[in-house]
Amino acid sequence: MRTLTKWTVSEYHNLIQKGILDHKRVELLDGELVEMAPESPLHRTVMDKGNDYLRSLLHGKAGVYEGHPITLTNSEPEPDIVVVQLPKSQYSERHPNASEIFLLIEVAKSTLSSDLSDKKNLYQKEGIKEYWVIDLVNNQLHIFKDLINAQYRSMTIYTEGNVIPNAFPNLEISVAKLLN
Repeated sequence: MRTLTKWTVSEYHNLIQKGILDHKRVELLDGELVEMAPESPLHRTVMDKGNDYLRSLLHGKAGVYEGHPITLTNSEPEPDIVVVQLPKSQYSERHPNASEIFLLIEVAKSTLSSDLSDKKNLYQKEGIKEYWVIDLVNNQLHIFKDLINAQYRSMTIYTEGNVIPNAFPNLEISVAKLLN
C-alpha cells in the first residue's frame, strides 16, 4: 500500500510562494492537495448573487468573502461564501480561521456528494459553527448547525421560506434569493 505525502499549511504556503502551484486549481484538504472542480456559469451566477445578497444584509455586521481561502489546522479550502468577523483589515496578512467564521457556504453541483460528506466532516471537525450547502442539483439549501463535540446536531433542508443563521438571530435570509 502506498502512503501519500501529507502537506502542512506552512508547506502549502511555501509551494504557493515559490510558484509551484501556479496555473493549478487546488486546495489543501486534510493535508492533501485536491484538484478543484471547474466552475460552471450556473455555479458562478448563484455564488455571485448569494454574495451580493448577503453583503447587503450583513453590511456593517460581518465581512462576506467569495471563493477565497480560509486557514484551518491541516487545510486551506476555498469555500464559495464565507461570512467572517469584522474588521476585515485583520485578514490583510492572513486568511480567516475557524474561530472567526460565522457561516460558511458551498455552492454544489458536481461536488454535491463531497460537500455533503467530506467537506461537512472537515468543517465540523475544525469547529465551523454553521455550514450551508446550496444544492444546485435538487434546488435545495442544506443547513448544518448546532455544533457540539465536533458534530453538527442539526441538519435541515429548505426549498423555500426564510432561514435565521445562529450568529445573527435577528436576520432572516430568503432561501429563494440564495437558490435563484
